Amino acid sequence: MSKRNEVLARMNRSLFAVVRDFERFRDVFARQQNVSVTELRALSRIVEERQLTPKQLSASLDLTTGAVTAVTDRLVAAGLITREPHPSDRRSLLLTPTDAGKKVMKDVIDSYEEMLRRGTVELDDERLEQFEALLEILVAQGKALQIA
Repeated sequence: MSKRNEVLARMNRSLFAVVRDFERFRDVFARQQNVSVTELRALSRIVEERQLTPKQLSASLDLTTGAVTAVTDRLVAAGLITREPHPSDRRSLLLTPTDAGKKVMKDVIDSYEEMLRRGTVELDDERLEQFEALLEILVAQGKALQIA
């Protein structure tokens, strides 16, 4: 195996470990907020986009419309989102985060950022920028794979 392939194999193992750690964190955080992981993912998308229709949320999370209805029912009951009539499509609704929903997602993001700070404390600014550039490339490649 070439040196490059050995490094890539180690990177692959490390990336899987990071993903597992982030998933574990997300699971714990969701339980602490009394929501499911799917509800947390839905809330994240709604906060990120500021408003979504149920159909957009369904496509974004790859869930059925029935599943989105159940998830949004629970998020509304928890006071994390609201449903409002769509201003130009009377057959649709807009899902909007409440201040409480925005706070939950701010707490998630702050926690992720703290993990990144701790994990990158030994990197100087140049190496940190290189690492960030690599992550951007990986994200772009991941999106390209999803489209193909």
